[in-house]
Amino acid sequence: MPTTIKTSIAMATYNGASYIKDQLESFKKQTLLADELIICDDGSKDNTIKIIKSFQKHSPFDVKLYINDKRLGYGQNFGKALSLCSGDLIFLSDQDDVWFKNKIEEMVNIVKHTPDKYFFMNDTILTDENLKPSKITKLRQIKAVKNNIKSFVQGSCSAVKKDFLQLALPIPVDYKSHDNWLSELAIVLDLKFIYPVPLQFYRIHANNTGKLYLNTPKKIYFYHKFINRLKKKTSISLDQKFEQEQDRLYEIIERISNKEIIDKNPYLNKNLIGKVMITIRNNLKAIRERKKLHKKPRRKRVLLAIGLWMKGNYNNYFNGNYSFIRDIFFK
Repeated sequence: MPTTIKTSIAMATYNGASYIKDQLESFKKQTLLADELIICDDGSKDNTIKIIKSFQKHSPFDVKLYINDKRLGYGQNFGKALSLCSGDLIFLSDQDDVWFKNKIEEMVNIVKHTPDKYFFMNDTILTDENLKPSKITKLRQIKAVKNNIKSFVQGSCSAVKKDFLQLALPIPVDYKSHDNWLSELAIVLDLKFIYPVPLQFYRIHANNTGKLYLNTPKKIYFYHKFINRLKKKTSISLDQKFEQEQDRLYEIIERISNKEIIDKNPYLNKNLIGKVMITIRNNLKAIRERKKLHKKPRRKRVLLAIGLWMKGNYNNYFNGNYSFIRDIFFK
């Protein structure tokens, strides 16, 4: 990473006229301005484009707008925006949040002092649709339900080094969420850094893309996690989820085994790749064992589940005690 870090903002837009002006104005108020703003619009039908073009005329930094010929969906649209950025450090931005004026400067300083990490996240304060702040942050909600803070995934709170994108792009087409892919890849490679300080407002409103139960400006507690699991409807079976997880791991293996990618990324040394391969193989083995477990009657499932729990598989590769309990009582 150079001493002087060039910064980009990658923004994906779609019918964001209600709130986008507030976010664009927060970019102008930064104590350290971005060098460029790359916006990819996914076919907005409201005044989003008009607002962006108006901002473009008076922006203190370069603003480039790309309008998609056909809908890509927000994951692939963000992938396109990221690919068009030229900065050393790229901030991801939603169209409805508001950044604190020190966000870019603060995160650039963090990046300078954390040279071994490539994917960064800051905390955020949750607000209502009128931007009235609560006293609740996203990390507070994650800790309240006893989730590992590594599970904190929110694209709008993320920044990524350009070098990492040589490995992460293109976003796999079967990933609806670009941020899940970036975060999971960074976790596997131990390249993720979470800065536990709020540097922005996260606006909660009816049209939010993410409907995660953690995204509420009201305090939640541990029992909400189980209530959410009971209420949550899923269109795919557990076996299908296992298949998706296996596909994700095979995708990571393919990318970190690609000589062209390895040569471009100095952090992908033989030692790191070797450790990652061992972790992935163990993860794949745990998935296969859990798939077999679900085909057994309950008495045998209990014994097999205890075996997986004693090996630490539930905490290392799944959702901890929740997955352990689910395997015992539900097929």
